[in-house]
Amino acid sequence: MNKTLEDIYQFSCPRWQDLPDGVFSSEIVEFFNHHFRMLLNDNERLTQDMIRNYVKWKMIESPKGRKYSREQIGFIIVICIFKQVISIREIVEGARLQNKLMDYSGAYDLFAEQLEQSIQSVFGPVVKKAQKEIIFDRFVVQDETIGLSTMTIAFAYRLLSEQIIKQKGFSNIK
Repeated sequence: MNKTLEDIYQFSCPRWQDLPDGVFSSEIVEFFNHHFRMLLNDNERLTQDMIRNYVKWKMIESPKGRKYSREQIGFIIVICIFKQVISIREIVEGARLQNKLMDYSGAYDLFAEQLEQSIQSVFGPVVKKAQKEIIFDRFVVQDETIGLSTMTIAFAYRLLSEQIIKQKGFSNIK
């Protein structure tokens, strides 16, 4: 699939209530790779082996009867996005800190909102550019979300950088 900056800019992250619950790993793979296809390269797609490794490494709990809960799926999504920016161990530690402040559903929805806002803030000036220069917005970040915000912003800039390189320069981007 050929993704454009406009496609990425319009990305909508599934919210907590949209996440499946009580599903097999193959269904998680299908869900994730469908919903996050605009944000990841082919070699970054989720696989069942990755999920098994997250369980083996105790990053997520073992499934109950081979089925994964919404909490586990939300955390798998967070791992898959943020491992593009920081180590999985740091992601796990950050998630533990965030979950001390709020429940899983609130933490996941905050992640989804921050991811969308960061992508729109980084890609918006590029998509809407009318001149030969781009002015990126300043980011206003709350104390309680600074860790999450900086990771989603870093992910968005990394994604933009990849698009520029893939298109062999900014002037070739569509």
